Amino acid sequence: MLKISVPITKPATERIAGRLRQKLSPRLKHGTVQRRLATALGSWVDEHDCGGVATEWDFRLQMPDGHVDALVPDIAYLSYDRAGTYEIAEIPLTAPDIAVEIRSPNESRAIREQKIHRYLAAGTLLVLDVNPKAATVTVYRDGTEPVVLSDVFEDNDVAPGLKIDLRAIFASPARGGRRRKN
Repeated sequence: MLKISVPITKPATERIAGRLRQKLSPRLKHGTVQRRLATALGSWVDEHDCGGVATEWDFRLQMPDGHVDALVPDIAYLSYDRAGTYEIAEIPLTAPDIAVEIRSPNESRAIREQKIHRYLAAGTLLVLDVNPKAATVTVYRDGTEPVVLSDVFEDNDVAPGLKIDLRAIFASPARGGRRRKN
């Protein structure tokens, strides 16, 4: 069993390559994008009854370098196939199928890149690096070049039939029934 000690904090503390790092508190734009993406991914999972989706879900990952990382993606999808059961653990000991990381203004590029690398090394199939400021999603898969998207995200390998309109995800919050520009 993968056991490591990570303090319980709000926001969550992660353990990356043996070092503790507390996540940043999200702001409105980050939280809105997170809610919309989680809703879209969760609706797809509910429709296909294929696994679990959660925000700020705690994972324990055995890394090839011997470390056990405690990573808390902003949004994660874990399929029943990878979980090995229809009862998915509160703290899975396997990598999520999809890990979504939403950029925060004060988050360093080095930490973001390290987390993407660690997810892929642990077996995550897709990592989505979401940039609310640029209204883009960079899709990472092991062994391929990243792809930057700004209109629609579709996947038929990891999440067959999943299609997300990114323009709706990045739209400004509605006010009075109308969408406003930033």
